[in-house]
Formats: sequence, structure tokens, C-alpha cells
Amino acid sequence: EPLRPDLVKKAVLAIQNNRRQAYGAYKEAGKRHHVEISRKRRDYKTSYGHGISRVPRKVLSHRGSQFFWVGDFAPGTVGGRKAHPPKAEKIFKWKINEKERRKAICSAMSAVMNKEVVAERGHALPNNYPFLITEEFEEISKTKELLKTLARLGAMLAGQHSLQLSP
Repeated sequence: EPLRPDLVKKAVLAIQNNRRQAYGAYKEAGKRHHVEISRKRRDYKTSYGHGISRVPRKVLSHRGSQFFWVGDFAPGTVGGRKAHPPKAEKIFKWKINEKERRKAICSAMSAVMNKEVVAERGHALPNNYPFLITEEFEEISKTKELLKTLARLGAMLAGQHSLQLSP
């Protein structure tokens, strides 16, 4: 199978995206306070003519027409909502065509046998790199025997991500 880096990358990105967990802000976050302010100039509860900005405010207390209030609800105020929060309903799942997925797997598996391609990825390789393991390898039951076999194969390299065992 010829190496198709575009298909392999597409398949890997699909796997990584499908592992993502959905996250997002609570829909009512920052909107739970009772906020009331009039936009009419001559109304009773209004911020016009008081020398303050016209953001929505919650009333803490009042004496007659003198209000003690703080900005709330709007983005940019303490306790207000976020302007553009992450949405929990966003779908992270990526779909990949079945034939493309199969071709990517075959391409990646055949690329593993090519020493130059694997070395280009930054892996430290033993001198006898493309080696095959027979079925007898599966019959090893003791960990010590397994470690000795892997050491002989050269898999105990420091920079290798797939296998890091200590004797």
C-alpha cells in the first residue's frame, strides 16, 4: 500500500476529535439576577441624569428616588454573563468515509515497515529496525522473560513513546 500522509492525518485527527469531551457554560449563567432598568428618559427607575452608564443594574436598596444599585447581567459587569461562551451543544465528532479510514490504516501499517518514514517522525530506531516477531512471542508468560526479549530487540529506547518498561 502506498503511503498517504493526507489520509493518515485525517484519520488521526478524527480519532483525536472523537475523544474530546463536550464542555460549555450553563445557559442561565449570569442571567439569574432580577435586573430592571428603564430606557425612558423621565422614568422612575432610570440611570439617565445620574452620571452613570446605562448598563442593566440590580437594585440593592433605595430611599425614595435615590437608588443603590450595581451593574449586572450584561457582559463586562461583575456577575454578568459571558459575551460569547463556549456552547455545550457543539458537536466535536468527526466522520470519516469507511474506505478512507481503511485505506489510512493500511497506509499507516505499511509505512511502519519503512525505516526512513519512521525515522522522519522522530522515533529513535534500533539498527535492525524492520524486524518481525513470531507467534512464540505471545507465549511468554513471565515479565522477566518479556523484558529480556524486548531488550534484545532494542525496544527499550529512551525516546520511545509506545513502550517504557524498566527491568
